[in-house]
Amino acid sequence: MTVNLIWSRFMTVGIVEPLFDWDLDRQDPRNPPPSTWSLQPSHPELLEALSRYFVSSNYDLRLLMRDICRSKAYQLSSRFEGEYKARV
Repeated sequence: MTVNLIWSRFMTVGIVEPLFDWDLDRQDPRNPPPSTWSLQPSHPELLEALSRYFVSSNYDLRLLMRDICRSKAYQLSSRFEGEYKARV
């Protein structure tokens, strides 16, 4: 949950949304929920990898924040150099 919260502060949206309403039955891609449900994380492998890293770094928030800020995802531009066309 901490990893998701820190990610959401940098990216404006968490890997799991809503931030404080986790459904533990919908988290693991290796044990998917029934077909009428979907996985809750948008990128479960990323969440798992960041969580393992966070635990192995002895819960060092500074290291977690550093790695998120150095990631390709964080470095991407938020600007779109083109004309926006809404899908209908």
